Amino acid sequence: MNMQSPFFDRQERIGWWKQDSLLRSRVLVVGAGALGNEVIKNLSLLGVGNLLIADFDTIENSNLSRAVLFRHKDVKNGARKADVAARRAKLLNPNPKAIVKSFHGDIVWDMGLGVFRYADVIVGCLDNIEARLAVNLACRKLGKTWIDGGMWELAGSVSVYDCKNDDKACYECGMTPDHYRDIRVRYSCTNAVVKARIKQGYEPTTQTTSALVGAFQSQETVKLLHNMPSFSGRRLMINGEAHFFTGDDSSPVYLIDLSKNPSCLCHQESIIEDVFSIQSASADTKLGDFFDLLHKYFDNTRIIIELNREFVVSAECPYCLNSIYINKPLHRTNDLEVVCPNCEVDCPTCGTKNIGVPDCRNCGQEDIYEPILHKFNELTEDSSWFKNNSNLTLLDIGVPPLQILRIISDKGQKLVEITGDKTRFWK
Repeated sequence: MNMQSPFFDRQERIGWWKQDSLLRSRVLVVGAGALGNEVIKNLSLLGVGNLLIADFDTIENSNLSRAVLFRHKDVKNGARKADVAARRAKLLNPNPKAIVKSFHGDIVWDMGLGVFRYADVIVGCLDNIEARLAVNLACRKLGKTWIDGGMWELAGSVSVYDCKNDDKACYECGMTPDHYRDIRVRYSCTNAVVKARIKQGYEPTTQTTSALVGAFQSQETVKLLHNMPSFSGRRLMINGEAHFFTGDDSSPVYLIDLSKNPSCLCHQESIIEDVFSIQSASADTKLGDFFDLLHKYFDNTRIIIELNREFVVSAECPYCLNSIYINKPLHRTNDLEVVCPNCEVDCPTCGTKNIGVPDCRNCGQEDIYEPILHKFNELTEDSSWFKNNSNLTLLDIGVPPLQILRIISDKGQKLVEITGDKTRFWK
């Protein structure tokens, strides 16, 4: 297909360049902060035809000096980063047929595996370990390549992870015990409910650093979309304070090899190859209706839906044995919701008596109250919970849009995608 457009004249003069390939491509950009803005801007100007932008945050004043797509009015309106970035990216793209969509949600819990399945390249512009780990795991399960960017002051890095290649290092290969501990900060130590009060950290950096890192990420994206080799299994280091081109770690730009960890948990995951799509199912499908759909393909055998996440029915107080009705996914349940409002708990650190709080009011000792959570991670039609809640939707129980679920029946197992959500993300 010849676009016959003057907009891309200069890049189409490159001998190997295929503008049509960019027009047809699907790129997922995860994170729409300073780094994400640079990548989104670059890919839009390059003419990427299908761009999906995911972020769960809103625009703040501190974003304005580092994000080319955001404005003062966005801060006043409390606008979502992903939505604004998508709208402005569409205006930037010279290709009038370009499709730019946004997704406002937590990448760890709110985005189904199928979203990654339809992407050609995933670009990570993230500032936390848990989200990177989630992207890495999704890419491994689907055999995708993703490009991770990071920044600190005048320094930055770009890593390319070919998650289909068993011989190459993935992001989790470089995880340390400290990294895993950092992930747990968001959750209660005792039962993994979400901490209601979390100290937010921010990385010191500049717009120039994000421009450099974003440029390299965008360039590698273009190369991958042209089936050109990239530096998978290696990390490009950018040191803005160095001024000697010596080729070592005192050089402004150099490459390092990433080592595969033979004990890496992510590498133990199998790549998903056979997925059965149900076009008439979405995250908004009621549980009873979803079981009816599954029976059309699995006959009338007993069916188990693996949720791959936990759902909390109630929280029982270990002291008075009273129960608090929760009835929602564990990742949407915070520690304040599961605390008994009546029972007194002594802080093991300072001895202060506390009532109705998960952490000590006096010394801050965390998780002094440990409720007993009644929960499940798989669903069957013969459970008493299902019989009382069959009108809930898949989304209500924590199944994200375009998720791939493992379905177990008497005839075996099958991976099923709720494909009715696809148009929400991709053309």
